[in-house]
Amino acid sequence: MGRLVKGLAFFLILFLSSKSWGYYTEKGINFWTAPDHTRIVIALKQPAKPYISNLGKTIVISFKGRIRPPYKRLININDPLVDRIQIVNYGNLCKVYVRLKRPNSYRLFVLRRYKNRPFRIVLDVLKPAKEILKEKEARIKIGAEARRRNKYVVVIDPGHGGMDPGAIGLYGLVEKDLVLDISRRVVKYCNQEPNIKALLTRNGDYYIPLDKRVEIAHEYGADLFISIHSNKAPSRKVKGVMAFVLSPRGAKSNLARMLENIENAEDIVKDIKFTNSRNINKIVLDTAQEFSVTEGERAAKITLAYITYMSHMKNMGIRKASLRVLKNPGIPSFLLELGFMSNSEDAAKLTSPSFRDRVAYAICRGIVSYFNFRDRIKRVRYYMVKKGDTLWKIARDHKTTVDKLMALNNLKSKKLYPGMKLYVP
Repeated sequence: MGRLVKGLAFFLILFLSSKSWGYYTEKGINFWTAPDHTRIVIALKQPAKPYISNLGKTIVISFKGRIRPPYKRLININDPLVDRIQIVNYGNLCKVYVRLKRPNSYRLFVLRRYKNRPFRIVLDVLKPAKEILKEKEARIKIGAEARRRNKYVVVIDPGHGGMDPGAIGLYGLVEKDLVLDISRRVVKYCNQEPNIKALLTRNGDYYIPLDKRVEIAHEYGADLFISIHSNKAPSRKVKGVMAFVLSPRGAKSNLARMLENIENAEDIVKDIKFTNSRNINKIVLDTAQEFSVTEGERAAKITLAYITYMSHMKNMGIRKASLRVLKNPGIPSFLLELGFMSNSEDAAKLTSPSFRDRVAYAICRGIVSYFNFRDRIKRVRYYMVKKGDTLWKIARDHKTTVDKLMALNNLKSKKLYPGMKLYVP
């Protein structure tokens, strides 16, 4: 009887301890090279507490569990930051050795199970701050050079990427890959236009945080920002294209957040001048955000019309939502949902390269049409109101009337504040 009890106890301990083991899933160790970091993701069937040690050019991630074969013991990455990954099992302990090109900063975190995604250990190897600053300065220079040539700058943002695949649809469609392909085609067509410079937030399979996408748009000095997605719906009958613009509630919360930390706001929004007065800063930011939403909705409406005409997809109209990627004071912004991958008709179309090309061309024609509209209502893009300016003075300097300025800018009052942007005919 004693032996039986001991045997059961041993089996129970073994069973309970094995439940905490982080057995590796069939998905393998994934990695993505982003502009400012390399991300390594270890997907596990069960939660495991990772421990990390830094040996200079080697980072070691240890956790309880075994990575079961088949798997590669050696994974060559060979990007600017990481050379290779080695996997070694020691009994019920697994160690993942990340061999670096040079010692670098890093961050380690875990992601809990979410929907069909497993528990994940994530390591980001970070590019040095000096190199990130150089890339930021390069983006600012590219945008300034484009504007010097009298070009509009449009930033196209392919949604998701890297460890975030987005929606998984019919016929093997994966959102992150689909929207990157369409976005590249949009940029190609836009850059054939003499007065447009088009740029991407990401040009590969890696993830960029939403706030960083906004920051990139401002560094380029974008005149228009479009985030491109393709969704799934609970009902397979739902199909068509739609656009999202920032809701009034989202605009209000973004305004409050930026007012709380005006230094961060100044880093992101380069072309808006802030003061020591919270009230004036509120008016300046509110005006810039209102401009973004109003013009974003106008650009979305024009672009949807071109897409539905050229692709024969159903126009589902414009919706309003509090989306972080649309919180761009001073930059007209909208998000496009290009069909529903859960609908067999939309999904079949989106698998076709020629159809994607047609959609991309339609988006480009919408962008051109929107900028042509802006050209018709002004000779210069904006006039930035300075201290001491009045509507009468601005009207006189630009050979127009106060009434025309008020009508063009939807002004209800003649009162101006430094930092306001006005359309000038």
